[in-house]
Amino acid sequence: MTETNGTHKYINSIMRLFAHGDFGSSATNHFHKWLADDAHREEKDEAMEQLWDETAFTSANINQKQTDDAYARLCANVGISRPNNETVSLLADTDRRRIKAVRWLRFWQSAAAVFVIVIGMLGYMLYNADTQGSDLLQSHTPVAQTRQMVLPDGTVVKLNSCSALLYPNRFDGHTRSVYLMGEASFKVAHDKKHPFIVKTNDMQVTALGTEFNVSAYPDDRKVESTLIEGSVKVDCNDMHNSVILKPGQMMAYNRDTHKYEVMTPNIADITAWQRGEVVLKEKTLAQIFSILERKYPYSFHYSMHRIGNDRYTLHFPDNAPIKDVMDVIVRVTGKHAYRIDGDNCYFYNK
Repeated sequence: MTETNGTHKYINSIMRLFAHGDFGSSATNHFHKWLADDAHREEKDEAMEQLWDETAFTSANINQKQTDDAYARLCANVGISRPNNETVSLLADTDRRRIKAVRWLRFWQSAAAVFVIVIGMLGYMLYNADTQGSDLLQSHTPVAQTRQMVLPDGTVVKLNSCSALLYPNRFDGHTRSVYLMGEASFKVAHDKKHPFIVKTNDMQVTALGTEFNVSAYPDDRKVESTLIEGSVKVDCNDMHNSVILKPGQMMAYNRDTHKYEVMTPNIADITAWQRGEVVLKEKTLAQIFSILERKYPYSFHYSMHRIGNDRYTLHFPDNAPIKDVMDVIVRVTGKHAYRIDGDNCYFYNK
């Protein structure tokens, strides 16, 4: 899989993460700038169309006037020309063209919502995290790669694959706030007067000088923060719950149940990704394939109702070839087979 494919997955993840959010319009200018940017245009278009295909939208829950009104607002917001009535009538001449017109309309409605939400998140960073005077930067790691970087304050960050970190070009407010999508480890530069804050969509971790790991992938049910050294405060459930972690402790927040638990995991398992290893603890096959898609440049294809919900614990060493990994999986399950074709891995019953 190329880095372009990794970028497509990354853009897809952002859209899925924020597709159902509810943000204001404070970042409209950023929205226009990002929308007009031709960078990764093809990936953006494909991701938007895929998102629309997965979005429930029927005439039963929205009438024609609501559709027209929403479309008019969209056109005004993004600066595109709205087709006139004659064009709409021509498009409606046949069922095929009608479907195409409706699809195009729905596509743009979905795109607008996604773009506003994504840039709304950037606005949140700019206006609510004491970074008003700084430009916002982004670091992204594609599939099968990790990346280490040093933030403007000297904090060392290592990003896991398919992860993104948003941060200002300088920390000039009362806090040092960054926004994470995916997984990263942080070795925070000590600055008692300016707490270091990692924000995700469901969790906020506040530290002074410490080392910790945060995992917040969009497609994972749980968001986890694990303290390696020092002390951190973890807030979740819309800031209604707070926990002070001790070294070696993890707080796991369930996005579905809105409940959390504090546990003491094996730290070597938590940091395994930094050594190139893959540690899978009590994971279903669907969860395993989701994790492997971040680690390896392959897309996994399987039938959900055929792989079941059995859970497996597996450990693969640094840079284990995908063939070795799949050989172990089919041997452990005992009833499946696989086939690799290009950058696709097909998993099926024997």
